[in-house]
Amino acid sequence: MLAGTLGGLLAANWNSFKDAPWEDFKYRKYIRSPLFGIFAGALIYTLVSFYGMPPFLEFGTLVFSTMTIERILGEAYKGLFRRGYHIEFKTGFKFYGVERATRHYWIRVMSGVVFVIGTIWIFLWLNSVLFESFVSTMGAVVYGMFVGFVGGVIIAFSGALKDTPWEGFKIKKFIRSPTFGLVGGGIVAFLSKDVFYMFLAIPGIERGFVETYKTFWKERIRGIFEGKKPKYRKWFDKRWIFKVMFFAILGIAVLSLVIQ
Repeated sequence: MLAGTLGGLLAANWNSFKDAPWEDFKYRKYIRSPLFGIFAGALIYTLVSFYGMPPFLEFGTLVFSTMTIERILGEAYKGLFRRGYHIEFKTGFKFYGVERATRHYWIRVMSGVVFVIGTIWIFLWLNSVLFESFVSTMGAVVYGMFVGFVGGVIIAFSGALKDTPWEGFKIKKFIRSPTFGLVGGGIVAFLSKDVFYMFLAIPGIERGFVETYKTFWKERIRGIFEGKKPKYRKWFDKRWIFKVMFFAILGIAVLSLVIQ
């Protein structure tokens, strides 16, 4: 639960850093990701009985693992579970011609349940298949890079589906996630001693890499805010708090992998 809370706080802080000047800081939105993270931590706790507990000092692996599941839950909530779904998804549904079906809330909820269960199940199934088939021949580091690249491609496709209606298809943006996934997967595999949880952690650390680059280094404006004046400019002076919290939690997670 602690790992899930920290994994959720990573997402909460990068989202608040990006959104606060345009949407104001919203406590309900901020605590949503940690709550999803706690749920993700509870789910991973159930996996411990099947796959065993990783070494205690691989706490960072668990943080990134919960962040992977938290991202699945968070995107499903924004686009499928809540009644007033996020404008990114609303515009996307129009763009792809499925708006009529998504007007029916129960259809979206059923789709969300199938999406969450199906995604997590496929993820775990692929983990066992890829682990048995590739680790013995590739080695853990190459396997981690392979998983990171494949996971990055999937994330890039999902991101393109959301962003294309707003900003068009950008090839440089598309290849960013596979690149960071490749590098991040190799790093996690090199540091981690538990291959099963490493697989779960790689998409989470890819998100950490990407958000560090685009949110805190480049400070890029989200596509839905481009061309719009920020209504809450005071947050430009205050949002350093979110940056400090993000890097403090990220540092704890990475340090636990380095010293284990």
